This record gives sequence, structure tokens and C-alpha cells, in this order.
Amino acid sequence: MGAFSASGTPAVMLDRNAAVILVNEPAERLFGRDLWVTGRHLACADRNAADALSRAFQVLLRNLNPPAVVNPVPLLRLGGRPLLAYPTRLPRITTNVFASCQIVVCFIDPDIHPHPSEVALRTWFGLTPPRQDWLAGFHRAQI
Repeated sequence: MGAFSASGTPAVMLDRNAAVILVNEPAERLFGRDLWVTGRHLACADRNAADALSRAFQVLLRNLNPPAVVNPVPLLRLGGRPLLAYPTRLPRITTNVFASCQIVVCFIDPDIHPHPSEVALRTWFGLTPPRQDWLAGFHRAQI
């Protein structure tokens, strides 16, 4: 979690039940009327986004061979563009089924960071250059 905090990347760690176990300071600053933690679970004002997040968590947690990353989930906000949530399983952290952290959710605020850097995409998701180009294009299309 220290690497996310040092880079200023908002991140939340979840356990095998999708319960919040750790929130870094940049993520805490995002919490408010549009995104919050309640009962150790992430919640948001947009019900459709909350359902999409829940489905993404289930894909990552319940599949025998889960993907490393699922599609980003846009979280609608009252002021500004949607916040983008990127649920992922980091291979070095989540390979042990008994490890407390099973999912890391990174948040991108397009009002602050309109375009993800290539380095960020490679680092976060271990992407090959073609995949990284695709994800960068997808992200720009969402904005």
C-alpha cells in the first residue's frame, strides 16, 4: 500500500469477502457524498455503479482462474466527471488464498489525472505495450 500512497494513487485493499481492510490517505480524501465505506464495504451514491463494483469483486474472488484486472467501473459523482475504479488482483499479493488482501481497488479521478501514464499502466497491471495502448485508448474514450 505504501507504493500507492507514495505515488498519490488512491487505493483500497479488500479481503476475500470484499470487505475493506486498508484505505490509504489519497483514497480517504476521495470519500464523501459520492463514495464512502459503510460496514467495512465500499459504497457509492450511484446504485448501478455499486452493483457493477460488486459484480467485479465477485469475478475476481469467485473464479478458479480469475483475471488480473476487470473493466474499470465508472462511479458517477454529483460534481465532475465519474471517478474510475479499477479492481485488480496483484499477483505478488493475492496468489495466496489465505492472504488477507485479495483485491486492490485503485481510483482515478479524471478531473485531476485526465490521461494515465504508460508507466502507470505497466506498473499497475503488468500490461504488454499493445494492451497498455488499448487500455489508454479505452480510458480516454470514457472521459
